[in-house]
Amino acid sequence: MFEYAYGVNEWFEAGAYLPLYSVTRGGDFRINGGKLRALFAVPEAEKRTFFYAVNFELSYNARHWEQDRIAGEIRPIIGGRFGPVDFIVNPILDTGFDGFGALDFAPAVRLAYNFSPRWGAGFEHYADFGQLRHIEPASQQQHTLFAVVDYSDDPFAAEFGIGHGFTQASDDLVLKLILTRSF
Repeated sequence: MFEYAYGVNEWFEAGAYLPLYSVTRGGDFRINGGKLRALFAVPEAEKRTFFYAVNFELSYNARHWEQDRIAGEIRPIIGGRFGPVDFIVNPILDTGFDGFGALDFAPAVRLAYNFSPRWGAGFEHYADFGQLRHIEPASQQQHTLFAVVDYSDDPFAAEFGIGHGFTQASDDLVLKLILTRSF
């Protein structure tokens, strides 16, 4: 998927994921929809010991991809930097715009060590506990742990990760690759 982002000013970034797509196990290419996003962040977060932001996403989804045609995400970002170590928490809430109790709690956590300004490595945990009105039993929750490596040298950045799911509801193996080019 491609993400386009524009830094409007030092505390606001607008972006879009267009198109959302996947390739099926049978090799078919499927369009899944698109997303718009707005990120509000404390200025110069990369220089701070404590930083915070909130990201809002609005998506239009194909029925084969998501049960809700229109969906959203609220992603608070709370982070601390302790020398070369970053610790970031995202208590994410997903919504199909069908009531407060139907909000889905899908938090993420990242712990990383920065070897240099260009290289870092760490662990990321992604979870999905289910709707706030009905937290799923542990066996039906999703829990995936990734080992990640980051590289950044303006104008390029990359993140590679390999993840393993720890519950029946999680994928056994997940690979992720994020490539970034700044203009």
